[in-house]
Amino acid sequence: MATLYFCRDIDNSQGLRAQHRAAHFTYIESIMDEVLIAGPVRPDDPATVTGSVFVYATDDPDQAQALLQADPYVQAGIYAACDSMPFLPAAGVWLGGGIWQEGTLGTDGSPSRSPEPS
Repeated sequence: MATLYFCRDIDNSQGLRAQHRAAHFTYIESIMDEVLIAGPVRPDDPATVTGSVFVYATDDPDQAQALLQADPYVQAGIYAACDSMPFLPAAGVWLGGGIWQEGTLGTDGSPSRSPEPS
């Protein structure tokens, strides 16, 4: 299992994002082994970010919360709200297929192997 966070930016967050981007990237690089995937949400305009998605490689809500709270973007107040939920990465190219296929599903129903980058 994993923990997914969907974070929505405050209004006019672009200046704060620019100010804290380098520290955010440095932080993400430092916890890369804890991150299954992360990235910005750009629903209307590719140049405008309105939020972020983080999928952490833990089903422990306290550990996931600690990872999120240590992010410079969170500490800078960029997000108006962050919603979390348990998440099971179940299928896709990054997983090498579906977790129900031979060799990909663990005995507890979670992926038994890490996604391979493409």
